[in-house]
Order: sequence, then structure tokens, then C-alpha cells
Amino acid sequence: MLVQPVVENAIRHGLEPRVEGGRIDVDIHRGGTVDNRRMIICVNDDGLGFQPELRQPVGSRSGTGVGLSNLRERLNMLHDGRAQLTIESPARGSDRGTTVTLDLPLR
Repeated sequence: MLVQPVVENAIRHGLEPRVEGGRIDVDIHRGGTVDNRRMIICVNDDGLGFQPELRQPVGSRSGTGVGLSNLRERLNMLHDGRAQLTIESPARGSDRGTTVTLDLPLR
């Protein structure tokens, strides 16, 4: 249930307003070191992009919608502050879109 609100936001805020539609890619892979194993989840869309003034650190509540706010709370609760949520716009390798990256510790 961590990826669902990110994909929903990509559809609602990035792709839906575009007449021509767009694309969403989800990439999941392992990262980190042998002692610090991580799961990296990237959701990348080629939509309208994310408003920079809404970027917030994982623990922040102000200036965001319900989906991202709930996601931040779940990450903090499940991973005791060891998870990271980053939002980049424009998406990597593009002049538009958004990339949301979840960086989670593996147990």
C-alpha cells in the first residue's frame, strides 16, 4: 500500500490533465551496502510535473495532500525514520514529469 498513492497521484496530477495521456514506470530494485540493505522503489511519470513548493521531508505534514501525508506517516511508523521519500521534477532524463522514490530498509 506504499506504492498505490504514488501511482494514483501520478495519474491524477500528472497524466489526467494532459490531453495526450502519458506513461508511468515503476522500478523496484535492491540498493545499499551488504550491511545496509535497501529496497528502492521509483515511480516515474511523464506528466505535468510536481510543484517544487510542495516538496517536503518525510516527517513533514504541511503543504501536501492526504495521500502523501498518509504515506509519510506510514513510512515513519513502519521504519522508525529510516525510510526516505524523495520527489523530483522534472523526472530524470526528461523535461517534464515527476519521479517519486521510496528508499526503504530491508529487514
